[in-house]
Amino acid sequence: MQALLKGRQQLAVIGKRNNKWEILFKTGDNWDFGEGSLRYRVSEAVHKEKEAVVIMDSARDDRFVAGPRPEFRSALCFPVTLPGKKQITIFVEEPEHPMGFSLAVLPAWRELAEQLEDLQPAPPPKPAPAPAAPPPEDLEPQPPKEEVNWPAVGLVSVILLAAIGYGIVSFLRSRAESQLAGCTSNLAVIVAASNMYARDHGGHYPKSLDELVGTYMLDLPVCPCAGSNTYGDLKYSQEPPGMSVSCSGGFHRKLFKGSGDPQHWPFMESAPPAAKKKRR
Repeated sequence: MQALLKGRQQLAVIGKRNNKWEILFKTGDNWDFGEGSLRYRVSEAVHKEKEAVVIMDSARDDRFVAGPRPEFRSALCFPVTLPGKKQITIFVEEPEHPMGFSLAVLPAWRELAEQLEDLQPAPPPKPAPAPAAPPPEDLEPQPPKEEVNWPAVGLVSVILLAAIGYGIVSFLRSRAESQLAGCTSNLAVIVAASNMYARDHGGHYPKSLDELVGTYMLDLPVCPCAGSNTYGDLKYSQEPPGMSVSCSGGFHRKLFKGSGDPQHWPFMESAPPAAKKKRR
């Protein structure tokens, strides 16, 4: 799971015992899930509702600005039910930068989280089979060996090859869908960061993604399929104010369905930025 972490991001796998959160696995230090902490409140809500929660920017979220200083800037928290109906919670956080996570990356996180076999009790070892008794001496002649049914062997081989081919095709499609989900997540982060930029700059959107890095985004996003930044084609509208961004290059054209240009897909549009609230 550490392969999905960027920069100073860290994660903790927690479980509940006697109404207290216990850390089963973690990266990094300074984890606190005690009562009163923001991590405790978010984990309790996820555990109760059994739904994922994404905090884009705790410093600007009206739910947290009035309380004590949050322990993180952005976070992703979601439940996972392991075999045996054992429920755990995955908590991933970015300590300094906003817009570190979105719901679009949940499939990739869940796929890895469900493989946490080390968090379950190991099955008891199977007893070793008893040694076979030596066969008695044959007093009668052995029957002749049966001939190999080559047509049946050929049929089984064809079925196995077809199954292997189907498995390879299913794997490639699953990987392409996972890459599309990651690319869509990048678009959501860009749009959200651009809206925050516009709210802080009188409704004017950034001219390039470089203006967002450092303050509104951790770093330049990379399309998982292309392996590079494919989001430089930003478009803007004046009435109403807004912007749109797409993945250029047609790297997801095999999954494209619907109207539009597969060379610029997926794409996402922003809504006009909300007016910045004045604090008294």
